[in-house]
Amino acid sequence: MPDLALDLRFLHYAILVARLGSFSAVAESLDLSHTTVNRRVSLLERRLGFGLFERDATGAHLTPAGAKFVEDAERGMSTLLRAVDSARNFQKGATGVLRIGVMTSLSGGFLAELLNAFHAKYPEVEFEISEITSESGVTGVLWGHLDLAFLPRTDDIAGCMVIDLWQERVHLAVPEGHHLSNSSNVTWEELRAERFLVPSGNAGAELDQRYLEKLSKSGPSPKISTHDVGRENLLSLVGHGCGVALVLSSSMHSQHAGVCFLPIGDPPEFTSFSAVCLSKNQSVPLKNLINQAQARAKAGSGHPG
Repeated sequence: MPDLALDLRFLHYAILVARLGSFSAVAESLDLSHTTVNRRVSLLERRLGFGLFERDATGAHLTPAGAKFVEDAERGMSTLLRAVDSARNFQKGATGVLRIGVMTSLSGGFLAELLNAFHAKYPEVEFEISEITSESGVTGVLWGHLDLAFLPRTDDIAGCMVIDLWQERVHLAVPEGHHLSNSSNVTWEELRAERFLVPSGNAGAELDQRYLEKLSKSGPSPKISTHDVGRENLLSLVGHGCGVALVLSSSMHSQHAGVCFLPIGDPPEFTSFSAVCLSKNQSVPLKNLINQAQARAKAGSGHPG
């Protein structure tokens, strides 16, 4: 039984000799002496227990056993090199899966731009995106169901890193022709008589609840119409004149026929977002994404919309 712990360079030389048909040609291509190449291939033959080449004045010719060995060895070498590349890419965080929870639109803004830039740099890293609430996002991270959750700014969480990243301004979506549609800025008090359209799922409604409490605290509760749709379809209902809706600036990047967006608040209202992940999560793709997010926030990409 031959020693299988062969020097891969010796195998590489043998494959090159088979391709070029000459020890001299291989030696010249590798900037080595003819003697060095011949000696290393001979050592490989001794370890294998059979000859790979017949040598004569015209060059080197594969033996039948050598032809079979080189054919199989080339396939094995290609598989090995792919395995090395795959392991290196994994170590660099260039491959893998990131499970991400979000509470804001991916149609534009900081988060959409971050994920697009990350995908451009690491195209082999896959995203699994879930819409979450603050509670389900924290729970998902703590239980290991999510690698990262992007949440409205939260208090410190035991065992987690909480990294402040960006802000989004709160806007009011109204149908074109609405009596406020030409206003440059609206106040909460002006909205008391409006009918607010709210998505029924907890993931979509949490931010609405946070801001509509402002009206409830200072007077009668606002009129709310709940719909079992996502934020995008909710804005289509606004365009049809069914009511108004609260949105963050990231939702304004996609086109919505018949809808106007008005900034709310004097002073302006903003929601700050943070990234939350387990402190002990050693995923390299996760570290790369967090580093890229922090760099973008530091560079000013996290400014309010």
